[in-house]
Amino acid sequence: MIHISTVATYGHRDEKHPWGRVGDPLMVSAFDVYGTSKLRGERYVLESDLKRWAILRQTGILYDNMLMNNIKDGLMFHTPWNVPIEWATARDSGILLKNILLADQMGQCEDFWYNLYNLGDGAKARQTGYETFDDGFKLIGGSVKQFFEPGWDMTRNFHCFWFSDSDVLEEKFHFRTQGCEDFWKWFGDRHKIYKVAKILPAKLIGGLTIKPLLKNNNAPMYWLKNGDDARLTACYGSTQKAKDAQKQTWADFDLLCERDNYQALKVYDKKFDLDHGYDESKAFEKLDYQDMQNAAKFRGGECLCTDYKAGDVLKKISWKCHNGHVFQSSPTTILKGGHWCPECCLPDKEWNWDALAKKIPFFAQLWYDTHTKEENNVYTVDNEVSSMRKAD
Repeated sequence: MIHISTVATYGHRDEKHPWGRVGDPLMVSAFDVYGTSKLRGERYVLESDLKRWAILRQTGILYDNMLMNNIKDGLMFHTPWNVPIEWATARDSGILLKNILLADQMGQCEDFWYNLYNLGDGAKARQTGYETFDDGFKLIGGSVKQFFEPGWDMTRNFHCFWFSDSDVLEEKFHFRTQGCEDFWKWFGDRHKIYKVAKILPAKLIGGLTIKPLLKNNNAPMYWLKNGDDARLTACYGSTQKAKDAQKQTWADFDLLCERDNYQALKVYDKKFDLDHGYDESKAFEKLDYQDMQNAAKFRGGECLCTDYKAGDVLKKISWKCHNGHVFQSSPTTILKGGHWCPECCLPDKEWNWDALAKKIPFFAQLWYDTHTKEENNVYTVDNEVSSMRKAD
């Protein structure tokens, strides 16, 4: 079984940690029920009795009808302008699966199974949210700055980053044929109708396609109008910060892709790696009980399996979290997968990362890139109605 998961399981990133890899903390953004469902799906597969499995964490997909689909609801305002994104095209994602199946039929796939992978198209597909939108608008002779105000889009509570380990799949299966530039050229050649829009005034296009979506119930402007403090706090830091964002102009907005150090930032450096809490210089199969204990301590808990034997990476062993929950999971699930307590860290209708980051250093190293230690909110959603309360 090949389980298609998502980059959304990791939660939000910004330029402080633009690079990430498998094993990083899994903190699905508040109200992201889709990401939560994928997180649960991963755990079912990781702890199943399937004879052969792999998990692909699919990044955002560039696909044929994405422009028309993106002007159907307010989801388009969820992408922060400075979020680092490594895309994959629909074409390359399909080629990858084909190549995996062919390799497996020929018995050349044994080192692929029982592992997790980040699926992205590599260096040619790494951008920011702003650049992606801008590439799309170039097809009609426009730009982001003509159609958007900077404050319309969220500043946090999203997902995506540049994968430091996405070349692993490419080295195994050689599936990459397109980067972002290749995709948009292909898209423009395939949909020549968009070139007609170049003769239309930008104000007319924006008035017909973008501005109506500000009233959609999935748009931050709708949340502002209707006093949805929970979503505004999750996605901007507070309702007041969301209001302040509306006062910004492009002249005073700090775009990551326009900074002098942007191209240097896109060159991977190990200094951006998050700490996974154990000695990663050792082969995974060589990790022993002390490594398990170190990893658990970094997650605020402990490993209860004192007789753990190196090499039993798929065997379920006992762990305890800081809240005293005892659970059974394999070292692969915890150390390689980035999962932790299924009661505390597997959201259902609540997202409690503020409180968890205070107790779990593994989470804190990333959470405080975009949150303050004074924040103490529990975000809840029931029947699509959002709310928040203070953590106990």
